Amino acid sequence: MRKAAFAISVALVAPLLAVLPATAGVAAELTLDSGSEAFIEAAQERIDASFPELRVDLRDYRVVKNVPGDEGAVWILPGASAEAPSVTADSSGFQATLPSLAQAPGKDLLAAAVPTMSWQAAKCAARWTNTYGWMDRCTQWGHIVNDGDSSRDHWVFKTYATCKSLADWNIQTCTLSSKRTIATGLQYWEDWAPRADSSGNCRTVSVGVSAYGVSVSGSYSACDQVDITKGAAAGTFSNTFRTPSSHLQERSVQYQLAVGVPQGTLPGMDTSWGITGYLNAPV
Repeated sequence: MRKAAFAISVALVAPLLAVLPATAGVAAELTLDSGSEAFIEAAQERIDASFPELRVDLRDYRVVKNVPGDEGAVWILPGASAEAPSVTADSSGFQATLPSLAQAPGKDLLAAAVPTMSWQAAKCAARWTNTYGWMDRCTQWGHIVNDGDSSRDHWVFKTYATCKSLADWNIQTCTLSSKRTIATGLQYWEDWAPRADSSGNCRTVSVGVSAYGVSVSGSYSACDQVDITKGAAAGTFSNTFRTPSSHLQERSVQYQLAVGVPQGTLPGMDTSWGITGYLNAPV
């Protein structure tokens, strides 16, 4: 039976599988510590459950370091080439494309084992207008698949908006807020962004979060003051663009929240929004 080479990261906080590219010419022996042994056991259980017909035993494989100084490791069969896997990694998670397996045609050995973000379609509301200006806003949910967590599911909630004053008005604040919807899964904080207030000229503000070890990137252009309010209850959060005066200029506001919910339940968010301002003084 032929076994395919594959790559697994051993330096993650949670017992998750992630693949890294193998690089030719830099392989070296790597000694695993006890924590890594526990990780290997978890990896073995995941592979056995996903691909029982392959009968892969990680201890039949040789461990090599694929890039000096990084935190990844590669398992390959003795005598096999470390270049066998074709893998990529990006901020949304890790993906792997491996050589076809005779024992399981068309299957990707790690596809079912790698925790990744799966985004639902964004839901964007019709333009909202009040006395001072207008706001276009959207929300989006993402779910971590293949997380290997039997107790909780892991979700990311994203909301973002653009606002602008009406012709005769200045806006001073543009706010997005959320809180857990009653009768939905009990939520637990995992991460949130932005994490702090900030102020200054127009700049890039990160809204990147980590959901059960999966990095979910994001950023937006913020001007003047970013004013967040975080509640104790998971999901209770607001972000406000705040300025002395903004007249006929588009301004943005955005945030992302990572929450866990009991396995098999769904999260929910009640959202609110608003704009404040004042009458533009004639020149």
